[in-house]
Amino acid sequence: MATVSTKGLKIRMEKNANTRDAIVITAVTAAAPAVVSAASPPADGTLIYVPSGIGVDAIAGKFYFSANAGAGDFELKDSDTTAGTAGLITASGMQGIVVATMTTVICASAITVDNNAPSTISVATFCDPTASIPATVTELGNVTLSIFHDPTDAGFTLLNAAGDNATGNTRAMLVEFPNSGGTVVTDGVISSFGLSDVPLDGAAAWQATFALGTRPTLRL
Repeated sequence: MATVSTKGLKIRMEKNANTRDAIVITAVTAAAPAVVSAASPPADGTLIYVPSGIGVDAIAGKFYFSANAGAGDFELKDSDTTAGTAGLITASGMQGIVVATMTTVICASAITVDNNAPSTISVATFCDPTASIPATVTELGNVTLSIFHDPTDAGFTLLNAAGDNATGNTRAMLVEFPNSGGTVVTDGVISSFGLSDVPLDGAAAWQATFALGTRPTLRL
């Protein structure tokens, strides 16, 4: 097993009030990877969000990177729609995030992930003390980012502004592993950003809580 060091790991987060590029599509092939027909294909390496209700369940509600853009189509890298049926997509589209310009690097000192297991609700009775049913509300968990106090840093400014937003904006987050280790992609909301430690000698520390909206997925 070849373990990848985290030295050089990079965390990117979608900017505040970011407007994603709308990608109008006309068809998706049943293939691995899926080929998407579009009049204006995004540049290779663009992060693509496929919204729910697009007509192809295998890719709906997920993130992919674009690749092999042509004159009128592009691929969703690592996607697989072979179990479905290719067809015309109407009144729908995709959202593109240009990773280089539409995201901000978060200079975190630590990142921890809390993956919540699917919960159950007890419906126990004297006849069946162990009876339970699946919960209808599922929580994917949280990502906690630790960052030092630096108001001049773009990442600190982004987290601070996001934490002040009472409603919160859903945004994408990318964790890029070095040495071709791939990228973990997810989205969610910054639910809090607060001071966590003020040492007598050292730098003040803050913590951001990122409530997951989609399950973190490794894209190679």
